[in-house]
Amino acid sequence: MKRLPIVAVAAVLMGFLSAACVDAIADVGKQGWSPLNKDVSIKKKSIVYPSKTTVSLWIKVVPAKDTGPLSDAGTLLMDKGRDDLALAYDHTGYLTEIDCLKNKHRELIAILYDANSNIIHSVQHEHASWEAIPSGSSYEAVQEAVCAYD
Repeated sequence: MKRLPIVAVAAVLMGFLSAACVDAIADVGKQGWSPLNKDVSIKKKSIVYPSKTTVSLWIKVVPAKDTGPLSDAGTLLMDKGRDDLALAYDHTGYLTEIDCLKNKHRELIAILYDANSNIIHSVQHEHASWEAIPSGSSYEAVQEAVCAYD
């Protein structure tokens, strides 16, 4: 994993994403998100189909206190010596790809935001690996919402 400076996040995104995807970062805390459950929303404007079976989109996760994702993000930041960021962390935006046919997903970029939707940490996963979508997970809800099945 490679930590990106804030300016680099925008540059990387401009290089391979549609304008709608880049706009999603700027307004992750604003309107335009479609909730899938109590913790997860998707940015419909960001949906891109790189292939017939693959979907790319932004996912916003706003976990309740003391839930796994919130604890995991805090632990990640503290492991990197950034406990100050762990205290400021409020929600996460993920640029995610979902392989609808193979039931897999991968996270290309993760961005941590504070309560005012300011970016406090970002990570680009240069060689993101595909992982199975667990049954009953938030990724399964995203898959059901964005994958078109014939």
